[in-house]
Amino acid sequence: MLGSYLRLPRTVHLLCLGTLINRVGTLVIPFLTIYLQERLKLGPQFATGAMGVAGFGAVLGLIAGGQLADRIGRKPVMLLALTGSAVGMLLLSGTTSPVLILLCVWGTQFLGEMYRPASSAMVADVTPALLRPTAYALLHTSVNVGFAVGPMLGGWLAERSFALLFYLNAATATGFALLILLATGETRARPSATSAAAASDAGHRLGADAGAEGDPTIWQALRHVAGDRVFQLFWCGSFLAALVFQQAFSTFPLYLKAQGFGTQEYGRIIATNGLMVVLLQLFMAPQVARLPRGRVLVLSSLLVGAGFTLNSACQTEWHFIGAVIVWTLGEILNAPLMTTITADLAPPALRARYMGLLAMSWSGAAMVGAPLGGIVLASLGGVSLWLICGVLGLLSATAYSSIRRRVAARD
Repeated sequence: MLGSYLRLPRTVHLLCLGTLINRVGTLVIPFLTIYLQERLKLGPQFATGAMGVAGFGAVLGLIAGGQLADRIGRKPVMLLALTGSAVGMLLLSGTTSPVLILLCVWGTQFLGEMYRPASSAMVADVTPALLRPTAYALLHTSVNVGFAVGPMLGGWLAERSFALLFYLNAATATGFALLILLATGETRARPSATSAAAASDAGHRLGADAGAEGDPTIWQALRHVAGDRVFQLFWCGSFLAALVFQQAFSTFPLYLKAQGFGTQEYGRIIATNGLMVVLLQLFMAPQVARLPRGRVLVLSSLLVGAGFTLNSACQTEWHFIGAVIVWTLGEILNAPLMTTITADLAPPALRARYMGLLAMSWSGAAMVGAPLGGIVLASLGGVSLWLICGVLGLLSATAYSSIRRRVAARD
């Protein structure tokens, strides 16, 4: 098993290292609702609404990042995204005006999320198809090693000074940018270097107006995606599951606060997710890759919905940790397949844009799910919110079930 990870290209290892550094310092978003409500006294609806604004910025950033990464290259997009988000964090730390806060949140997420489709596409660029599940499992584990450390560190820092969260977030984003600048090369194949066969394939798949160079415009890309029904249903399943996941960083900390738990308790509870992924993801990814993709996706959504539904019955910290364990098992099953399936479904000329669309399912869920979750929590209470999460998990499983044979057919 270890050998398959060691065989991955050096670029993948560097991206995983940089992602780990950056993720350890991604401290602001998990504590943003607490910061806005507790420190700035702006209220729960403003706090969850700000998460929605963050999601909207992320959606637009993913669109821009995917388009630019396919047009000008992966590396410049990642450098712009990481340095821009670092500056945004510093600006956000110094403002208390509600309007300026929303502008900073939007801008920071717009810039910060631009790097994700470029990074995922770079992994696919340099990794053979058979090793992509392994590569994305390692990348996902890097995210969660950071996530295991970050919330606990963030909870400890938040008890002392919320400003430290912003400074460390900016510093780690800058560190990742320096690693990309100094140690990685561009992996996007230039259209002029594309083989005649690849260009011909791009022309057939994207339409006669795609051009001999196989470098489609945004409108040609949109027309292609509009005709890819398998990817559309796959995206819907991801979006519905992400609506549930987003509650972990928006309404869940507020619900715990209302139940008498502090920021350090929330940090420990949510860090269970990262610790489990760190311990299990690398070992389970090769096994998951051998199972029928469609069935694994269905099971993952059912576990996610069930785990969040269990919150309605939890009373102690250990109860909540148990619920996190259930939905984390769903995440572990889901994560290695999402980017792998997307890379398989995407034409090479649209790889970053497909990755951006996949990431949009999560950021779009933040844009919609966080404020709607806040409304449900405020008006109907936590029990209703967690039951709705169970229904959403079931709907996600239904969407995945409808394409399970067609996804498997592309293995």
